[in-house]
Amino acid sequence: MPKVDVLLPSHRANDHLLESVKSILCQSFQDFQILVVDDSPDKSVTELLDRHFRDKKIRVIESNARTVEGALNIGLQYSGAKYIARMDQDDIALPNRFESQERYMEANPNIAILGSRAFLIDSTGRKTGILNVPKSDKSIKDSLLHLQNPMVHPTIFINRDILGEFVYPDGATYMEDLALWISLIDKARFSNIPNVLLKYRISEFQNSKNKPNESSMNELVRLLQETNRFALLTENSRSDVLEYYEELLKSRPGMDLYSDFLNVHRIAVIDLKFGSKYLKDFVGSNGLKISTSYFLRTIRNSDRKMLDLLIMGRVLPKQLLKGFLRKLIGVN
Repeated sequence: MPKVDVLLPSHRANDHLLESVKSILCQSFQDFQILVVDDSPDKSVTELLDRHFRDKKIRVIESNARTVEGALNIGLQYSGAKYIARMDQDDIALPNRFESQERYMEANPNIAILGSRAFLIDSTGRKTGILNVPKSDKSIKDSLLHLQNPMVHPTIFINRDILGEFVYPDGATYMEDLALWISLIDKARFSNIPNVLLKYRISEFQNSKNKPNESSMNELVRLLQETNRFALLTENSRSDVLEYYEELLKSRPGMDLYSDFLNVHRIAVIDLKFGSKYLKDFVGSNGLKISTSYFLRTIRNSDRKMLDLLIMGRVLPKQLLKGFLRKLIGVN
């Protein structure tokens, strides 16, 4: 059995897929197999790979999932290696990627999920920028708690010995990676190494179609609630939030940053990891559901004085947040 299973879902046959597979086969670390999950409607991916490759490292798995998370979960059923490396069909792995990540994981056996930085490239392969990511477990999890994705999915290297069996959550289409990280936030240690190990392609197809919808965002919120780190505002409190923003926009009409909030966002989430003398009044007056033990533990263990109010992933500036809190709890 190989040490690394490379999980590569594909829903269409094109030259970028061939380039991606070639970049994997040319790795300096060679103890791997490629699990290509063919999720194309006409199985054209299988035909393309059969025409161009005769390498025993490539194993094609047929799928009718029609979603990325579904295809990934099918691929996971065929994986038995110690490590799982993610790869997307539009991207290019640099030659030392697996070697660098395998070496790091062996030296840091407590890390379950490892990523890296990546070059941004366009559809022609031209470099257009770089994706920088937080490095430490704490900074990565802080990002997750603000619905920000701190990991570049096709750079991910997973230690299966730590996580055991896992699946990508359903219902978070085009945000399946963020949904997985959130579901594992209390079970895994994360890390990003500073090396650039991938060329991440931003294509026209990706920009125009791979957009998360409101149901995907709702699924992320649900997963956050399951971590017991967040509480969902009641309908009455949501009305208060909308009213506050309406007044804010009237008084400062130039604030285009928030103009789409009133029409698009409907869910407000409160991060409860803070210590504030206003917390008890705020929770009580707004009907938040929170366990007593978690509430008390939060007060004892934290000295933060600010509440992070997240509106579907948007973090309010602190000064605006102070005004909002004062309005809700009647503090001048």
